[in-house]
Amino acid sequence: MLGITSSLHHATLGFEFQLLDELVVVWLTSLVAWIVWDTTPVAQDTNWNMRIILLFVNAVFTILHALRRDPVLMELCHGWTSVLLIARLGQLLMSNALPDSKGVQEGRRMIRSAASLGGFALIAHKADRSFCIPSTALKILAFPRLAFLLEGHAWSHVLSGLSLQRLILGIFLITMSIRDDPAHWVGMTCGWIEVVERTEQGWKALEMDISSSRKGITQTT
Repeated sequence: MLGITSSLHHATLGFEFQLLDELVVVWLTSLVAWIVWDTTPVAQDTNWNMRIILLFVNAVFTILHALRRDPVLMELCHGWTSVLLIARLGQLLMSNALPDSKGVQEGRRMIRSAASLGGFALIAHKADRSFCIPSTALKILAFPRLAFLLEGHAWSHVLSGLSLQRLILGIFLITMSIRDDPAHWVGMTCGWIEVVERTEQGWKALEMDISSSRKGITQTT
């Protein structure tokens, strides 16, 4: 979703797409912040109060930002949720109380990989600006159809997207390894894309938890 809205904004420079791009950024960061800070065990029901608060805050921000677009308000909301993510990331990386499981190890590997990709994205962006004249000459020599391969700004977006994807999944994998049995989750690499999947053992355990909770409800009623 974020990639689509960002692409539309850069392609059209339209106000509507810029507004939608900014809204999606806040929606996604607040959602991820809630997911990674939620420590409720998977087998237990999640507290609905936090869900209602999250929806209410996003709804108020959406209405205010749509009626009167304020960059300061957007940066404050996005900055606050980003601080929550960074705080959780630091806690997960520096904590010695985490279980020494494959899920935690894979999550930390994803986060280290995300940091590396983020560094390369910054280098690509800075190099494109610092060496603008020679890179333009290379683009002319490489013909217009291949010039996009030398766009440092474009590569910085690609690398930043991959970095953010691995960062979020790394935090998610560590968080779920804390909330659930670490053996129920596994991180994998599919080329440049990182994925997190629930194992077959984890799905069976989840089905057993759901069936047992249903039995408890029927017995109480």
